[in-house]
Amino acid sequence: MTDETPPAGNVDIFCINIAGDVERRASMQRQFAPLGLPLTFVEAVEGSDICGDLDAYGVNTGRFSLFCARPPLRNEIACILSHKKALTRFLEGPCDYALVLEDDAVIAGDIKAFLSNLAGIDEGYWEILRLYSKRQGKARVVRRFADFNITLSLKYSHGAVANCYTRRGAQKVIECFSKIYSPYDVQLGQAWENGIGMFNVEPALFRHSGTPSRIDLQKARGRKTGSARTATTLFSDLAWRLRGSLLKRIRFYTQILKVRRIARRAHGSAPTSTSATAGDRK
Repeated sequence: MTDETPPAGNVDIFCINIAGDVERRASMQRQFAPLGLPLTFVEAVEGSDICGDLDAYGVNTGRFSLFCARPPLRNEIACILSHKKALTRFLEGPCDYALVLEDDAVIAGDIKAFLSNLAGIDEGYWEILRLYSKRQGKARVVRRFADFNITLSLKYSHGAVANCYTRRGAQKVIECFSKIYSPYDVQLGQAWENGIGMFNVEPALFRHSGTPSRIDLQKARGRKTGSARTATTLFSDLAWRLRGSLLKRIRFYTQILKVRRIARRAHGSAPTSTSATAGDRK
């Protein structure tokens, strides 16, 4: 398995891997080789590569600090740039879909069956499918196909271990992160801000290896030096979260209605029925 293996059907599979981290690279190769699924490695941007003022990378440090109660970490910015790098590479190729993995992903389901059915569930309502998340909360099933449920949740779905993108979704993500105000998974999950159609797949097809990331380690080192929160910043944070809570609910029900309209138009059936074939896509 090389860095330049051909795509699996109509899906590019990318794995973000730090140069020199041969152990994680080998772990990903061992998982995918028996499945016959080609895996293309994308060299990660490292925190040490982020030089100078973060504003040069589109980081809104004030908004980031307000939301996270601490300044942005260079490893967090590097993570964002790494995902943008993988998505840019996807858009340069011919495939309609991309599966982007971090190198601490562990296969937990029938990923081969999922990918083989991917075109059949592209009905125009999703742009990102999250195949793993730390926290989904109570989720609404909006579509079913094969042995998988497509769900939508009011809760943040943290984690970017394994995401599947359409070309339209990848373009939106790159545009979204022209201005950075949160970690990758958090900003990505704010669909009411970025307008991205993002859903979860259940049961999850990937899990996290449990190995701490460089971001986790940097957070642990900086935990004692977090910025103090004044009454003004606390009030601003509360106002921002209340706004987000309202817009999140509006977006949630709007997305559900959109899926139902597409389902009725495409199939004349309930929105939880078996999804369309590739020829029925909108």
